[in-house]
Amino acid sequence: MQQLFAAFAHLIIFTHQAKYFTGFDVYQSSKRLKNMQVFLVFINLRIVKHIILY
Repeated sequence: MQQLFAAFAHLIIFTHQAKYFTGFDVYQSSKRLKNMQVFLVFINLRIVKHIILY
């Protein structure tokens, strides 16, 4: 559960900085993450989009 919150906080920071990254930089950054962390980030991305849009 602690990893979930850590990934969520990281995602918030990442989304604020995402406009400064190229697609290749985003790809390289995601490649460094472990599979579980990538999975959590994608889950949190959906949560953040849901919070922002609704």
